[in-house]
Amino acid sequence: MKIGHLDLRSRLLAAPMAGVIDVSMRILLIRYGAGMVFSEMISAEGVRRNQKGSTALITCHPQESPCAVQLFGRDPLVLAEAGRYAQERGAALIDINMGCPVKKVVRQGAGAALLREPELCARIVDSMVRAVTLPVTAKIRAGWDTASINYREVGARLMDAGAAAVIFHPRTAVQLFTGEADWSLVGDLAECLPLPVIGSGDITSRRQAYERIAETGAAFVMIGRAAMGRPWVFSLEAHEPAPHDLYPIVGQHRLLIEELYPPRKAVSVLKRHCVYYIRGLAGAASMRATLMKSETTDAIMALMSDYLLGD
Repeated sequence: MKIGHLDLRSRLLAAPMAGVIDVSMRILLIRYGAGMVFSEMISAEGVRRNQKGSTALITCHPQESPCAVQLFGRDPLVLAEAGRYAQERGAALIDINMGCPVKKVVRQGAGAALLREPELCARIVDSMVRAVTLPVTAKIRAGWDTASINYREVGARLMDAGAAAVIFHPRTAVQLFTGEADWSLVGDLAECLPLPVIGSGDITSRRQAYERIAETGAAFVMIGRAAMGRPWVFSLEAHEPAPHDLYPIVGQHRLLIEELYPPRKAVSVLKRHCVYYIRGLAGAASMRATLMKSETTDAIMALMSDYLLGD
């Protein structure tokens, strides 16, 4: 259960999710048993330019430890500079995104576009390993498309460049998030590489995560969207709580949000997370619309109380 020198308490890690996994959520996921949490994807160029929108995402709050910082870009020197900054801010691990298929990232030649340049992938990892004293990982996909499946080659190059682990989402870039993640590929990569492989994609429960570990030999598994509004997914006692049992969890999250954000920001962050908590419940759409009109955290919690605890 090690990545580099890091000894993690669980094989289940919280995936980086842009616009979702803020510091309040990461702290809560650590409390519920996640072995490590990852920041959302952060622009290395933005960090180099000291842009507040990028640097503010590198929080590394003591309560979210161990927290990995995920960076994206394509210039090895710029990424290395951003990695040093993240290390100074308290990051436990630096992850380089080589799998994001979103157009605005790929257009920059970053994210999944790097899969078409395995040599550059290796130079990026080598540069980062030389720049920081933390474990360095990279997140990849199976390839750009079905005609260019190259996860074995990329994985081997990353290992040779000094990566401490490889995070593998077994879809191609052009698939985006359609179809099913092919976990047999995770097993294949885990068999090929003598370093930890972290599987990612379509994990919906703790039980399923450990089934994937047993089936594939992956060292760790990432949980992403299934953790939205469901922090207990990492817990040993993971089970779906009744609506009335959700209220104290939301209350715990509310206190974190109020501690971490100024009042106006706290309102918007709490609204967003409350929407995650009520997904799938009866009347959730109507409740969501009502929540959006709230102007204080007290008002939000009053609505949540009526909704979750009402007769």
